[in-house]
Amino acid sequence: MVLYEEVERIVSSNKEIFRLPPITIPGEAPFECIRLPPSIPLKESESDEDLDQPSPPILKTVVPPKKKATAATVTVAVAVAVGATVTPATVVVNPVDFPKQKQKQARIYDPIVIGIEVANPMYPESPPNTKRRIECEEAQRIEGLLNDLYKTQGGRSRGWTKGGLELMMTPRCASGGDLRELDVAKKTFLWPLVTIDKPTSAFLDFICVAKKIRVAVWFEEKKQVVLYPAADHSETETTIPLFHVSDHGSLLSTKDRTTCPDFLHYCDTNNWVLLPPASIIHSLEGLTLAELESVGKKLGMAEVSGTKATRVATVAIYKLRQRLQA
Repeated sequence: MVLYEEVERIVSSNKEIFRLPPITIPGEAPFECIRLPPSIPLKESESDEDLDQPSPPILKTVVPPKKKATAATVTVAVAVAVGATVTPATVVVNPVDFPKQKQKQARIYDPIVIGIEVANPMYPESPPNTKRRIECEEAQRIEGLLNDLYKTQGGRSRGWTKGGLELMMTPRCASGGDLRELDVAKKTFLWPLVTIDKPTSAFLDFICVAKKIRVAVWFEEKKQVVLYPAADHSETETTIPLFHVSDHGSLLSTKDRTTCPDFLHYCDTNNWVLLPPASIIHSLEGLTLAELESVGKKLGMAEVSGTKATRVATVAIYKLRQRLQA
């Protein structure tokens, strides 16, 4: 048992000075001292019941640490009492129903890349430099077929010119090593001009024949669709891939038009005018009325009548539809 008098005597005999550390609370800044309020003498009117009431807390504004904002909560600053647990206040924010963004359509700047994934399945997931190398190799392969296709596919009657095709193929092959010339060449193909510009139409026709594919160019404003190539391939093939491109160069995903019969049915049902390339029209324009009537009868047409322009269009469209239905 320790007597209070003994403790008081020991403390009073100690001559050393002890200093207690200041009262602090942790914060975002360095530790900050909080001074206690000075003692205030009690008033005479204060009773023992008043003394039992707790003194008002000392308020200090505490900003919680910054956190990344989320879609569900928003953190705000609150005032809390010293010694209390700091809890960030949260405000529930109702999610906003944003409209779903339309999927961007793939842009085709160069017809050489159409169907290139068929020969090289790794092309779609390859990095840009590898894609460029694959495209150059494809252009070199097609350029090697130019002379043979020109002879076997009636290049002159189709509007092909060796000089024009070589002028458009050589930069795409990157044979000179000029990457700037390659980029310019691959971005100068203008899809809206395939029906009115002979070099553009001839180049697309040549690419389709060399790659053994069909390309339908859709003109939405005119409600017309032009189908390439201009004539049959030399080989008799049962299935030829059919690709659809808008007149702005966007590759269209059309699951209901993958086969030629479905393609014809879609055009008839939705009132789209199916037209052959301009080279077919130009070759038929050189025939006489009697020759046009003879061509129509060979195709199986019951009658070929009207003006020359009407006969040319009728024979060209009938021949195209017959070829697609075969």
